[in-house]
Amino acid sequence: MTKLQIISKLWSIIFDLVLLANGQSNKTLQEIEKDIDLVEFNCRKYADVDDDELPENIRAAERHITVLKLCRRKPEKE
Repeated sequence: MTKLQIISKLWSIIFDLVLLANGQSNKTLQEIEKDIDLVEFNCRKYADVDDDELPENIRAAERHITVLKLCRRKPEKE
């Protein structure tokens, strides 16, 4: 599962739980728990990994690229 698929599945689980609490769910608690287990399993590959989507990481990468571009510029002739 991609990160987007995980987020989508989590929202689906939330709505399933709300419907279950209101007595309107087509799923049983055991089916919802299976969905939760599936999402938890798919999240494992993202555990202990730096979050490269955080704004501070994105800005840091942009600064690094800018510095590289400045370093590669040819010196101006006087």
